Amino acid sequence: MQFPGFPFPSATPEFPSREQVQEYVRSYASHHNLRNLVQLNTHVLSISYVNNQWQCISRDLVHNRTNTEYFDAMFVCTGRVSHPFIPDIPGLQELKLQRPGNVISAKEFRKATDYKGQNVMVVGGAFSAYDIARQLSYTTNRLHVSMPERDHEKEPPCLDGFNKDNLPVIHPVIKKVDTHLVYFTDDSYIMMPDTIIFATGYLYSYPFIDNTNPLAMACSQIDPLQSVRCFTDGHNINDLYEYLIYIYNPSLAVFGVPFNVAPFPLYEHQAHFLAHLYKGEVKLPSFDKMKEMWEQLVIERPGKLLFKMGLEQIPYRNSLMDMIQEQVKDECPTSKRLEYVTEESQWAMRLKKPELHLQALGYGTKF
Repeated sequence: MQFPGFPFPSATPEFPSREQVQEYVRSYASHHNLRNLVQLNTHVLSISYVNNQWQCISRDLVHNRTNTEYFDAMFVCTGRVSHPFIPDIPGLQELKLQRPGNVISAKEFRKATDYKGQNVMVVGGAFSAYDIARQLSYTTNRLHVSMPERDHEKEPPCLDGFNKDNLPVIHPVIKKVDTHLVYFTDDSYIMMPDTIIFATGYLYSYPFIDNTNPLAMACSQIDPLQSVRCFTDGHNINDLYEYLIYIYNPSLAVFGVPFNVAPFPLYEHQAHFLAHLYKGEVKLPSFDKMKEMWEQLVIERPGKLLFKMGLEQIPYRNSLMDMIQEQVKDECPTSKRLEYVTEESQWAMRLKKPELHLQALGYGTKF
């Protein structure tokens, strides 16, 4: 997940801790003299496109004052892991009120020892759910996992790396809950666990954007009578060229939209592409062509598949490189740091063979 040309310290484990990742990012910022460009303790209240410029209204939390600034381009870099998605399960809201702390999201999970001796259920079937459940198998009294049945995978999930003396009981999707029981779609049920941890993904949330008025972000060339979809419905973002550029106003770019990716290298390729674009060295297709490409993408990758990349990040990152190579004649120093990606890279092999991911986590590691 490291930035190209800036490796983690040699002693960093295969899966670094939060503190190690934080220190890595801070070190990267210091190395490239970025800290003086970052304004902290600032709450962005709104962004909108006014008179061919981006208006940003923010609140300085240190001096308690509101500021209005104007920019030629706007990059939204808040990511997608700040607003957890928890399914609307009958009885869940009442349970959260009656038993505060009984229901949490994976974002709130810190360490498995916090749940020592408890009966715990993890909800979800992706990497986060597996990683959390594996850690909890060494500390909990009883462990349950609720996950959807995958049409392409009718066999039991891989439990390598779990505590063999406390393997999780696998259940289907939760149908409903009350204060005493959890009911599943196969009509089975269990006693209410001490804690339920939802590792069920995140919502795209941009509270500083007026989602009810997408034309507030459109550039002046767009017909005001044209139907423009809302910027996001929470589960997806609409009208992004190359998963990055808002088609109705290409001076707006949104980072961190795709998931199941190697994040930092992907962001580096996106930033590199945008630097050339806003320098005027790379040209975009026409509005109609970008819309056509987007509509085709929505058809080919419906629902959650739209931004779930996996190995598709390889041709995506390479396509950004292609556009730069085809249109930029003079090499710049930064272009030498970025390379084309292959399926033989270590992280790509992990995506193709999940057992390698589990091996890297460490079999039998206790928490």
